[in-house]
Amino acid sequence: MDDNEMRRDLTSDIFIPPLEEAGLGRLEAALKKVVAAQAVEAKINAAVRAGTLDKNSSTPLVNQAASAGVISEDDCKCLQDADDIRDEVIQVDSFDREAYLALKG
Repeated sequence: MDDNEMRRDLTSDIFIPPLEEAGLGRLEAALKKVVAAQAVEAKINAAVRAGTLDKNSSTPLVNQAASAGVISEDDCKCLQDADDIRDEVIQVDSFDREAYLALKG
C-alpha cells in the first residue's frame, strides 16, 4: 500500500474526485493518510525491536510510544486519522433480508 510510480502510471487517465467526495475520493484520501502513517508505524516497530516498547504490555503501543517520546503528538494524530478513515472506507451498507428484498424490488 503506497502511492508508487506504477500506481500513478496505471491511474493517470482516471478522474480522481475531490478527497472529501464519497467513493473514490474517500479511498484516495484514505490511501494518503495510510501511507503517511507508515512512517510513524515504522518508528514504533523500531522501538519495539530496540526493546524501548513492550509489545506484550496491556498498554497500547501508541500510548507507550507517545509516553516514551518515540512519537510526537502530531504522529499520534496521524495514526488516529489513518485509523479513522480506514474504518470509514471499509464501512458498507447492510440490510436485513426484508429491507434487501424491498430494495431489489
